Amino acid sequence: MVAADLSQAKAAAQAQLDQGDYANAAASWSTIYQEAPTFDHNQQLLAALVGADRAAEGVVLAQDFLAQYLQTAQPFMSYFDAVLMTGRFITARQLAQQAPAGVAGAFLLTTIADAEAARSQSDGAAFDKIAADFYHMANQPLQGQEAIYQQATFLPEDRFVPAALFLLQDPYLTAILRTTILSDLQQLGYSETVRYRWLDGQDDQVDLQTVAAPFDDPIYQQLLTNLTQLVGADDPLAEQSLNDQLNLEWLLLFPKGTVVTDPAAWVERDLASYYQELPGAEPAAQLAAHDLVAEQLGKLLLD
Repeated sequence: MVAADLSQAKAAAQAQLDQGDYANAAASWSTIYQEAPTFDHNQQLLAALVGADRAAEGVVLAQDFLAQYLQTAQPFMSYFDAVLMTGRFITARQLAQQAPAGVAGAFLLTTIADAEAARSQSDGAAFDKIAADFYHMANQPLQGQEAIYQQATFLPEDRFVPAALFLLQDPYLTAILRTTILSDLQQLGYSETVRYRWLDGQDDQVDLQTVAAPFDDPIYQQLLTNLTQLVGADDPLAEQSLNDQLNLEWLLLFPKGTVVTDPAAWVERDLASYYQELPGAEPAAQLAAHDLVAEQLGKLLLD
């Protein structure tokens, strides 16, 4: 599509959007976005999809530019409104914790609470079923746990949090779901002490607001730096594979990332395993944690 044609198509799509012809506007902006996937076009398509009662599609589409949506008030509110429209109350509450300048987080939380109350009145039986499945999801294999957990993000906070806290001490919950719950509670701003069962099967406790978010942790950043330094352009396939592995390893360690005291040695061991070589030495506590993580990764592959 040449520039002149694109300009005409945008004018026509904008006219449809302004006139409330959301179905056709969504089709038009979708074509434009496929041709020119910019943040501005993404916003227009999101608006059209929301207007056409297709907010869930719009939320998925917005992931292409999520960082940009979270930076300033107007795009943020467009995305927040779309998420709330889908009924994902936990995600909406996590967004409220990230509100940019010009957006009152307290107002967002009140808006969410009102929506939760309204949905509880109209869909109370559905919430009962989701909550019951959530409490007992550790009885399911990994894929079943993941599916149930996705449904649980539609629960109001006062029904999600108690079940989440219960599951953190369930010995049958998969490790990756346990760390996902911990991370989600942290993003909710949950500030009470949390008890959880770690990879070694022992109970522990943590104030989630005193530890770094998993991928904001400087230790994680150092692991990535070490990986780039040790592999980099020499073997890009290995770097991508090991990067993906590091992401999983780091999630499994959360919230005990401080056990990694020698990031270079951690990466060197992963490299040795990848190339089927003998591993180097690691500090004792780090080695024990690395063994636990490797065991969990093996279980994930089996699942």
